[in-house]
Amino acid sequence: MDKATPMQAHQAGSGTKDAAARRAGGLLLLTALLTIFMVVGRVAADADRSALLESLDAIASNRGFYLLSGASRALSGLTLLFAAVYLARTWIIKERYGTPLVPSLLGASGAFTALSGGL
Repeated sequence: MDKATPMQAHQAGSGTKDAAARRAGGLLLLTALLTIFMVVGRVAADADRSALLESLDAIASNRGFYLLSGASRALSGLTLLFAAVYLARTWIIKERYGTPLVPSLLGASGAFTALSGGL
């Protein structure tokens, strides 16, 4: 007799897929998209110079791109934080088949990313 996996048992009992997992996945995809905007803005601003004064001059002359980079970083941090909240609500975390450490680490990373983008 075949033994059902935890996922099969969950789907058989509820008949639906996990909505929290879909939301978390969508937010993680949005995080990736915002990260692309952040990188493009940062590269376009040409702010990564060897000397601090040169970097500050580049930022001053390319404020729009640097603002795009910072705003995208802050938003990507927030979406990562919200994805962690939804991930913590998934059945696999709630029923302890997966470790709650993962959403906690994602949430901490999102909070630090959002703060660094806002500064």
